[in-house]
Amino acid sequence: VLLEAMAKLPDLQLIQCGGMGWNVDDLVKRARAIPNVRLLGYVPEADLAGLYRGARAAVFPSVYEGFHLPPLDAASLGCPLIASDIPVHREVLGDAATYFGPSDVDGLVRTLQPLVRTDERAAWATRVQEMERRFSWGVAADQLLRVFGEMARNPRR
Repeated sequence: VLLEAMAKLPDLQLIQCGGMGWNVDDLVKRARAIPNVRLLGYVPEADLAGLYRGARAAVFPSVYEGFHLPPLDAASLGCPLIASDIPVHREVLGDAATYFGPSDVDGLVRTLQPLVRTDERAAWATRVQEMERRFSWGVAADQLLRVFGEMARNPRR
């Protein structure tokens, strides 16, 4: 879906980061044939942070996911989020993301088009701030400390 959308948006560049997974040879060939798509594969964390900071948005077109940490990484760096409308994205990302149907190429094109005309990053980036506060490492540490404190006060035998 994302590759089909990018073929319709030649003025927008997609930079893919991360492992390619398995059984994706045909997708990789298709991606390499689209001039505005670059496949980087694995990038060091420092480089990934720079890519998120400079991106107009991070797109997560998953059909299935677990908790899905990469959108949280992007949000922690102020990167606007565009995600497929699947339950885990709604649960984790809430109002912080702009959603599209996981099989809706035209819907994704409509979502991405504003990024071609203008840099919508600043307006969209404010939406991720609340989510970032919800899932920060500090919040996670505080929650763990509370749980450990409760367990210490009320040990189960």
